[in-house]
Parts: sequence; C-alpha cells; structure tokens
Amino acid sequence: HLKLDCPDQMPHNFVRKALDKEGNPLGYVEDGLHALVVGFGNTGQEAVRFLVEYGSFVGKDYLRAPMSIRVYDPQLQRKLGSFLQSAPALKGDPAFQWNADCAGSAGFWEAFERDADTNYIVIAIDDGSKNLQLGVSMLQAAARAGRDVSKMLILIRDWKDTRKSREIMAYYNAAYCPEGVQ
Repeated sequence: HLKLDCPDQMPHNFVRKALDKEGNPLGYVEDGLHALVVGFGNTGQEAVRFLVEYGSFVGKDYLRAPMSIRVYDPQLQRKLGSFLQSAPALKGDPAFQWNADCAGSAGFWEAFERDADTNYIVIAIDDGSKNLQLGVSMLQAAARAGRDVSKMLILIRDWKDTRKSREIMAYYNAAYCPEGVQ
C-alpha cells in the first residue's frame, strides 16, 4: 500500500538531503533513515522489508547513508530466525537492532528518548486500539522532547478503522503537529 498509493509517506521525505549553498540537491543524503518497528508479525516483517528496499540511501563518498532500524517484539526470538533465513544479507548488519522488549517497557522508552533521530515509526502490535494508544504516547513524548515532528512519520496499523479512531488521530495530529503535518 505504501509503495503504490502513498508517495508522501515514502522514506525519502523523512531524511535530510545534502544541499549546496544555493539550496540545490547534491545527490546524497546527510542524515538517513532512523526507523522504529514495533511488532514483528507479518506487518512488521513487511515493514522491515519495505524500509530496507526504500530506506537505503547514498551518503557522502558513495557509501550507504547512516541508517538504523530498531525492531521491538517480545516474541522476537521465535520470529527472527525464519525472517533472517529469507533475508540472509540482514544477518549481522549493524544498522539493525533486534530487541525482545515489550513496547511500552522502561527499556523501550529509554531507547526512544535517547534516539532523538527516529524519523519513521511503524506500529503493528495488534489490530487497532493498542497501536493507536502507543502512537499517541510516542507523538506526545516526541513533542515534549521538542522534536521536529514535521520530519517524523508514525504509521499505525488499524484494521478496525472506525470514525472514533479517525477522530482520535485527527485530534492528536491537530494538537501536536504543525499545520499541514499529519
């Protein structure tokens, strides 16, 4: 869905591109993608594949731009082996941090607050309400920390899309995001 229908949510919109003195692009990325994937079921695994495919950018000197993808799931040990068998190039890649902590645990929040560069977040821990609750909490925490949320995207898996969930997202987008940012 992201690849086909949402060009404004592609990772290249959330990285810092190198510009010359006149503001023209230099063809590489200064600060790359720093993603957080919460939940490593089918949706989380597809999100990681998407981020690897569309979030690897050319940095200075033609090397890969700085990139980090942190994955949180308490059942990670059960799910990670088969995933890495289908994507062996990711095994041992220092850009990945695999965490078996629960979303919302003390370790999770410490890491989120410490990594102020996080700019692309995918939340897929259940079908809706828990995802929405965590997304709102993360948006509030980022706003309290003074982060630039105009360069941050929080994608929430919501299979039970309801009027109430849309109203909640609209309210928090309006309360915490600059005008025109959702």
